[in-house]
Amino acid sequence: MDTELALALSHEQTNVPETWDIRFAVALGKSCLDRASSLELPITIMVRHLGRTVFAAGLPGSASINDNWAMRKIRLVELFEKSSMLIKLEHEADGVSVYDRHSISELEYAAAGGALPLRNSSGVVGVVVISGLDQWSDHVFCVDALADFNG
Repeated sequence: MDTELALALSHEQTNVPETWDIRFAVALGKSCLDRASSLELPITIMVRHLGRTVFAAGLPGSASINDNWAMRKIRLVELFEKSSMLIKLEHEADGVSVYDRHSISELEYAAAGGALPLRNSSGVVGVVVISGLDQWSDHVFCVDALADFNG
């Protein structure tokens, strides 16, 4: 198995607390913002909770195109309940794009790294996404931010 695919698969095991609620979702967004600000990253950050955006921020150097990418990644994660990077890598390994295999539009969905499902034993309860770096860096930022947030 490809190293990036194996890593992305292992990242799916990162869960959120059983008590996950909107306060946690907003706190995760603020934590991501603090991390990105300290590193002066030109990114957009969004956190969704049960299908709605509860935190959004655009840092200096980001642009509205990053918002568009973020929403397209979110739609992909909400559709498949897997990280956008894992979906991309799984389909690349199979040799058929996610767009062709599932008849979905690249205008609405983005198979690119940077969006993680937030799950606990109840299932997927949200999504965290960033956009503005290369797609592997977007993915790793989310993984590290969630790991730090969980302590």
